[in-house]
Amino acid sequence: MPSIHLDPSVICELEDRLVLIYTGKSHFSSGMHQKVIAEADQHRDDFDTLAEAAVAGKEALLAVDFPAFGAAMNANWAAQKRLHPDITTPEIEALHDAAFRVGALGFKANGAGGGGTVTILADRNRAHLVGRVAQELGMTVLPALIDTTGLQVWKAE
Repeated sequence: MPSIHLDPSVICELEDRLVLIYTGKSHFSSGMHQKVIAEADQHRDDFDTLAEAAVAGKEALLAVDFPAFGAAMNANWAAQKRLHPDITTPEIEALHDAAFRVGALGFKANGAGGGGTVTILADRNRAHLVGRVAQELGMTVLPALIDTTGLQVWKAE
């Protein structure tokens, strides 16, 4: 898959607006994947939506359209949740509601969901408020840094 080349100013703004949150609940993605795979035939439209959301997200970033990027994240999250009820939790739903009350534009669970981390796109100058509501819910705000160098391997000499 070809890389998406973004202007450094876009990367900087993304880092300012993205809030990465550890929900405080670990999860085992293989178990969630098994649940989703067992019901995959019932969710073909949702898998299509996930693919469309990825394309929409890429196009939004290339157009430097943060509200559209947030909409793509939201479409992804809605489709993820339809795959299996265990993909979300009451804690994640509480975070979702609180984050949008203070300025979130986009929200999605990372990986298989069911705990772990979520990524939130905040409106300009609202990321600190999103982080604060996450902390008030007992969650941990992690650094959200974008690495465009890709995987690097070092060999000990």
